[in-house]
Amino acid sequence: MASIRFVRSSAPAGLFVLAAFGLAGCPSTPAGNDAGDSGVSPTDTGLPDSSTSDTGVGGDTGVVTDSGVVTDSGVVTDSGAAGIRVRVAHLSPNAPAVDFCVRTMGAASFGMPVLRGLGINDGIAFTNVTRYLDLPAGQYQVRLVAPGSANCDTSLAGLPEYNLPALAGGAVATVAAVGLVGGMGATAFNLVPVVDDAVPAAAGQTKIRFVHGSPGTPAVDVGVLAMNTFTAIAPLSNVSFPNASAMSVSVPSGTVTVAVRATGTTPAAGAYPLQLNDLALPAGANVTVFAVGQLTSDQRPLAALVCVDGTATNNLTTCNLLPQRIFARVAHLSPNAPAVDFCVRPMGTTAFVGPVLESRGVAAGITFPSVTGYLALPPGQWQVRLVAATATNCDTSLAGLPEYTLPNLAAGTWATVAASGTVGGSGATAFDLRPFVDTRAPIAAGRANIRFVHASPGTPPVDVGALSGATFSPIWTNTAFPTFAGAMGADANGYISAMPLSMATLAVRVSGMTANALTLPNVSVPAGSQVSIFAIGLASMTTGDQRLSAFVCNDRQDAVNNLAPCTRLP
Repeated sequence: MASIRFVRSSAPAGLFVLAAFGLAGCPSTPAGNDAGDSGVSPTDTGLPDSSTSDTGVGGDTGVVTDSGVVTDSGVVTDSGAAGIRVRVAHLSPNAPAVDFCVRTMGAASFGMPVLRGLGINDGIAFTNVTRYLDLPAGQYQVRLVAPGSANCDTSLAGLPEYNLPALAGGAVATVAAVGLVGGMGATAFNLVPVVDDAVPAAAGQTKIRFVHGSPGTPAVDVGVLAMNTFTAIAPLSNVSFPNASAMSVSVPSGTVTVAVRATGTTPAAGAYPLQLNDLALPAGANVTVFAVGQLTSDQRPLAALVCVDGTATNNLTTCNLLPQRIFARVAHLSPNAPAVDFCVRPMGTTAFVGPVLESRGVAAGITFPSVTGYLALPPGQWQVRLVAATATNCDTSLAGLPEYTLPNLAAGTWATVAASGTVGGSGATAFDLRPFVDTRAPIAAGRANIRFVHASPGTPPVDVGALSGATFSPIWTNTAFPTFAGAMGADANGYISAMPLSMATLAVRVSGMTANALTLPNVSVPAGSQVSIFAIGLASMTTGDQRLSAFVCNDRQDAVNNLAPCTRLP
């Protein structure tokens, strides 16, 4: 019998940004709808193959042979047959990566950071779940510490210790970090323990359990979707944050479509907040499905983290984040183009979906300069049709413009599709949609990721650098329209890892010249942020909407009213 448990976290990564744009009939979720919401859903690959790693509840990977609890002296001791097995799940969408320390209740001190002891020096980040760790039965306290900490003396951000309930020998449990850092009341950051099902599923069966870890998301029902008919799984109904369903449920193994709805609602076809198509349920496996992300986030949209309990790779439980998606946003950077809306369709299909912004209640479309929030889509190749801002359907393209075909994007890709150039322009300055891949790798501690993109048509190649008095220190050099800049140490997408900026002055110069074509005072880029700086407008214009300027956008901050947080300078 296979066991599946579903845990829903505060950052609903399972919702597509399509839902965020309202195409799925959901609240304004910057995350968007699931693949099936628009009728163009991809096929989910389902769960990892449990036969490739450890089997059984709480099985080890064999990477660490000295299982057990770190005692006060830092020595790992064998838990023995009467021990317990505990893992930690990072389900807080806005919390940083963490390590953790444990001690028995009443002990004078913590041992060493657990993950550091396992060789995981970067800690665990959002959607990571450790393997099960062996501990003697009893009651424990947990202290979160910064990754890389050499000891347990200082808790992360001054967080308190968390007391776990006493667990008897043979118990298996997950400690889930849920909620939001800075959240209040029910949505506050917290560690929530969940007792796992220690009994393996019977042959030909899979056990399913749901844990709701998505702050701000209402209580939900989990069910099977077949022929647009939702059949609730009774024990997985009316589960509220941050709770788990009361029990695991055994269901036949195989392939099934699982959907999540707000309790008691009857969504239209394609309008489920979370839908996992063709989910493979492995026979005889216990599976936990963590719902992660937030309905109001395009950065951490609602999703399901589907984990096969007892399997692990490199000390992390083997999990898949589903449904698989790409994330794309549209930037209006053409100085003489009108307001626009847009429609999308996968290559090989005939019907466009949208208009996207109109379906989200943005009746005025987007104007120059602005950038939408990220739209979540199934992986693959997409076409985009621009339509008038007032369009109510996708039948007629704006000004007879052709459809634009984006490159084939793999699951997990984030991209900006920039409408740049000038309407009526020719050659390199012609109006076009130009895609750029956005980096999503972790940002180094104490650093910021910064990219410069030349999007000012007709402006020659430029150098961009820091200005201190009369001293110009170039950072990006000889960057031509319509490309992003290369710089020493830049990644493949043009980002450099830099020290944070605080009220700095940047200058833009025609390459090789000493005069400043554009001065940008009071530029601040805090640590932990990722920013794209777009040069926009026309060099011939010094005032008005078409003036030469910079558009500074935070790539990793949630959209507000469907628009990315950007500032025009000066």
